[in-house]
Amino acid sequence: IYTVDLVNTFDDPVAFQDTMIASFIAEHETDSFHVSESGLYYSIDSAGDGELISDGNLVELWYTGYFLDGRVFDSNLGTGLMSLEMPATGYIPAWDEALRLMRKGAEFTFIIPYQLGYGPYAQGQIPAYQTLVFDIKIYNVVTGN
Repeated sequence: IYTVDLVNTFDDPVAFQDTMIASFIAEHETDSFHVSESGLYYSIDSAGDGELISDGNLVELWYTGYFLDGRVFDSNLGTGLMSLEMPATGYIPAWDEALRLMRKGAEFTFIIPYQLGYGPYAQGQIPAYQTLVFDIKIYNVVTGN
């Protein structure tokens, strides 16, 4: 037998998410976040050099994924580079868009609204309707044929 406490409900998850994202940006005292047409937020910490990442590229990167409250849910720091081939299929939709904004040596922070992440579904330790934050550093880009 379990006891469950309902902590909170939200009539409009998008409005709640927008408020949480605005608070995150304000807490980090930055106005450097841009917003793409899809709603992906990104801040350029280092632009990198070379061509933008595109289809056929093999991308090697470091990343840390965390929630707006700072709790880390995934990272490859200390475990080895992540390698993936573009397009970044098999990942949340925002990853493909995010990586295409980057080039070798780039370091970005992305705020991924739930609609571009796992949506209304939970995934492992990530709850449904969860906004995600990723710090991504591109280590290497190998151009495809």
